Amino acid sequence: MIQVLEDFKTGMGYPVTGEVGSMEDWIKVLTEMQDGFKAHIEMANFAHPSSSPEYVELDKKFRRGMELFTEYYGTLWD
Repeated sequence: MIQVLEDFKTGMGYPVTGEVGSMEDWIKVLTEMQDGFKAHIEMANFAHPSSSPEYVELDKKFRRGMELFTEYYGTLWD
């Protein structure tokens, strides 16, 4: 999914809804989605997640990325 989202950054269009009003905005949203997927991968490396501030930060990135992915899922086209 990370690479698919990267490919959308060079696409010909973007949705004009929510936080997106330009290609620049769309790239920022796609990057946050990617960061969420990357965070999820990194979260698997923690043996005791609840005691780690790093884990908490990764969890925030993951949740934000998934929020955006859910919001824009229907507009992921090129």
